[in-house]
Amino acid sequence: NASNNTIGGATAGERNLISGNGNLFCGPPQVAYAEGGGVAIWDSAYDNKVQGNIVGMNVTGLTPVPNAMAGIEIEGASGNLIGGTDPGAGNLISGNSCGGPPPPRAGIRLAGDGNTVQGNVIGPDITGADIVSMNDNGWTGIWIVMSGNLVEDNLIVGNAGPDGTGISASVAGALSNTLTRNAIYGHGGRGIGLDSGANNYMFPPLLTEVSVTSVKGIAVPSATVEIFSDDGDEGRWYHGSTVADAAGYFTFTTTFTGTNVTATATDQDGNTSEFSSPYHPSRDILAAAVYVPQQRQVINTPITPTVRVGNGGTAAETFTVTAVITRSSGGAQVYSATKVVMNLGVFNYRTLDLPSWTPLDTDSYTFELVVQTGTPDDNTSNDRLTQAFIVADDRVDLWARDHPTDDGQEPSTSSSWQSPDVWVRNSADGGTTHQDPINAITNTVYLTVRNRGTLTATDIVVTVYWHPPALVIGQSWWQPIDTVTLAELAPGGTQVVSIAWPLDIEGLTGSYHTCLLGVLTSTEDLAPVVWDVRGSNNIIQRNVDIIPQQETGGGMGADFADAAVSSTFDVGNPYPGEQLVDVIVDASDVPTAADLWIDLGGLYARWEQMGQGSLTGATVVPGTTQITVAGGTQAEITGIPLAGEELVKITVEIHGLDPGQSVQIDVSERIGGDVLGGITLDVTAVEHKVYLPLVLRSN
Repeated sequence: NASNNTIGGATAGERNLISGNGNLFCGPPQVAYAEGGGVAIWDSAYDNKVQGNIVGMNVTGLTPVPNAMAGIEIEGASGNLIGGTDPGAGNLISGNSCGGPPPPRAGIRLAGDGNTVQGNVIGPDITGADIVSMNDNGWTGIWIVMSGNLVEDNLIVGNAGPDGTGISASVAGALSNTLTRNAIYGHGGRGIGLDSGANNYMFPPLLTEVSVTSVKGIAVPSATVEIFSDDGDEGRWYHGSTVADAAGYFTFTTTFTGTNVTATATDQDGNTSEFSSPYHPSRDILAAAVYVPQQRQVINTPITPTVRVGNGGTAAETFTVTAVITRSSGGAQVYSATKVVMNLGVFNYRTLDLPSWTPLDTDSYTFELVVQTGTPDDNTSNDRLTQAFIVADDRVDLWARDHPTDDGQEPSTSSSWQSPDVWVRNSADGGTTHQDPINAITNTVYLTVRNRGTLTATDIVVTVYWHPPALVIGQSWWQPIDTVTLAELAPGGTQVVSIAWPLDIEGLTGSYHTCLLGVLTSTEDLAPVVWDVRGSNNIIQRNVDIIPQQETGGGMGADFADAAVSSTFDVGNPYPGEQLVDVIVDASDVPTAADLWIDLGGLYARWEQMGQGSLTGATVVPGTTQITVAGGTQAEITGIPLAGEELVKITVEIHGLDPGQSVQIDVSERIGGDVLGGITLDVTAVEHKVYLPLVLRSN
């Protein structure tokens, strides 16, 4: 309750050395401890100033002499100033605490409202250049657990070793904390970390176009956007700010110091976001993969060249895709096709089917894929791919069916998410009827390998993966189950292989919807690097429901007395940077007397804050995070912001079905105009239960 005090000052004679206080023992968490600290301002104390001091270092400012818990702690107190704008008013707050003891371990802990941290050096030595130890300031540079605090014009570098955070706000009630004009870099974790709803999970700016002299993007409408550059993913150099317009768009022009551009956004309530994903200004269109032709093609059999192209740069691109086939004998060009990809977004990809071609002569050939714009991009090494192949009277062609009538043609022209050639049994009994895998036991995955070629396949490798329930299938999210090998497979032959699948999903009480993926490869028929179920007959996919041991019959159910049943799955962004995602719902098979509720959960606040989305055929339930879709209709929820490589759960509930009714509901997602994947919910009312087996579509 002590107020109006000054600790230190801006001149040399006023400054204090505040180091080595408290009781600190560093080591593993089970033995480490920390009690006490440097400066404590507690219990309604206000208008205190802490200025010009060395806190946690020796008198030279070069060597740590740690305070035990925190260098400076404000607990239950408001209106206090740490540092200031006058020359010499900033404190050196470095070297405090260590790894091991439980939090709070920080340079500064703000557990009071309305305080200011201004103009300090937090983390490095007195020169501002060197990180003083692997555990500098213990856990984070500044830890914020209350509201309305201002952190501005500080140098915050390298706190808490390889996993440290520059500024951390990790309590739901920590709101309206404004972080502005700080130089933050060199942290192994995050420069700014918001967790548990702190600062309302303010979403960072979505950078849509970045060059060496300018940046454009989307943020919360009317938010203040601060632009930084860094050699990493934080904000070492502050370049200035701009205000997003009423629609959320902003533009900023400058010359960047660091190699990467980042940004933060602060809304009108003072909530500051984390840093955006870093963008290295570049143009980089790329030829990602060639699915067809494969290494060996059969004479007089039409093929459809199928390729994957993308945009790895920092601005939308329009470019030309050219494919050429050249015959080795004489070098004659036997095929040429061109397509234009319009306005492909940052980190977006397209799978293209080119006009068909029928090889008429046995020979060796070269397929060449080239992407190009009027101006060469910054990475020409990935603008071209070649695939050597042979046209012969025979070939190896490993495959498995995408659907019951599939004949192995590429790309598959029908459903590709419920392969009959991969199934599960609860034991290794050789059965051919699919069973829902049971949690906490070892199930068996069976897969039929086929060879539709005319040569014997050798050195066959079969790998089975599983994927968490999600609308989008990101290759990086697949988890391997196991691999099995076959020495050979004759032309026209089939072989069933089996793989043990031990399951142990902790706390499972209902169905867990997931998906299996099988990848087939051999010396003569390699699987593509980029997995595309429809594009390659070497890749197959099937949905499954993992059920707890006591559950029988499969699926997720609810008594009709409950009037609803729900299914939870993830919306995902497989790209490295923030994206706007659209969720598309087809409830046309649902009777008009029933309806759907889609609960966006934590995504709802982002969607509403960013203001880039719209609703078609749906209605928001006031005061909730739910959106309703009437039976017999189709709906779109557009512009949901997702961070790079983020998966976030949403829930779908169906209400109003009568016993005995069967309906199908499709939910899919789209990024940049490209539908990436989705689910199909087959809902059947049987014996007063509603079951929702989940089907994940191919990418």
